[in-house]
Amino acid sequence: MAGGGRLHRDVLSVSSTYASFDELWNGYLAGIGPAGAYCVSLSDEQRAAVRAELFRRLGSPTGSFSLDALARSASGRSPG
Repeated sequence: MAGGGRLHRDVLSVSSTYASFDELWNGYLAGIGPAGAYCVSLSDEQRAAVRAELFRRLGSPTGSFSLDALARSASGRSPG
């Protein structure tokens, strides 16, 4: 940081493994979190369309699979 402050950067990596696509999908049907709340608010037809699109975007998994994610954070402190 300009002026002598300190900047700290981190990367958080997470991975979740699912036995099947249905295991992942059932989490959405439980209505947990914003995505789950959205999913259960849909009509049956809309929910089926979302399920089909998610399945397609994940590569149409037929067995177990993992989803990986990265989060980056930065925090700084200016000279006092």
